[in-house]
Amino acid sequence: GWTADLLEPDPAAHAVLQREMSRWPQQARLHALAVSNSGSDTVSFQQAGTHGLSGLGESPFAATAATLSVANTTLQRFCLQQGIARLDLLKIDAEGFDFDVLQTHDFEAIQPRLVLVEYGTHFARQTQEVINSELLRMADHGYAAVIFNCTQDGDFARGQWIYRTTHIIIDAPLPALDVAAFGNIIFYRRDDAAFPGTLRALLADCAAQVLP
Repeated sequence: GWTADLLEPDPAAHAVLQREMSRWPQQARLHALAVSNSGSDTVSFQQAGTHGLSGLGESPFAATAATLSVANTTLQRFCLQQGIARLDLLKIDAEGFDFDVLQTHDFEAIQPRLVLVEYGTHFARQTQEVINSELLRMADHGYAAVIFNCTQDGDFARGQWIYRTTHIIIDAPLPALDVAAFGNIIFYRRDDAAFPGTLRALLADCAAQVLP
């Protein structure tokens, strides 16, 4: 019963997205847009040689195959233009520019129930200090956070997306780690009584399956 708005600036990804979305023609919409805090109607987009690594900057895992000029917006402007008044899930994967994108959302107008953001300290704009600063900024908007930190077992440069969770950090800063930190952060509203219990039950179920 959900509806979904997908913002994807990479034209190389549109065909597969349209094919997947064709199963839900009344529920899913694709928008050929980048999101950034530049304030410009267009931005430079680095199309990487490896699928899935393109973004607003050069990838640390793949060489840039082409530089494109793509249409650009902010989350605040997009929600206003589309008449969006409620968000259950805001999911951001912007290859190192995730927090730049998140900062364009108007939390005074719309408070998403959950915000899922990818991060990686191998990106210049996502150091440990930047990540922890963003945790504090989201706390000011009324959000707690769960960090799922991972380690790489595959080779991202070759499109081998093999990794495993090494830390689950609940409502605490990201600590200094010996290796590059990457993974996902789930921000949830502090007044959400259901999410913490649901997460606790999920983790307990996982532990029951792997522990003797």
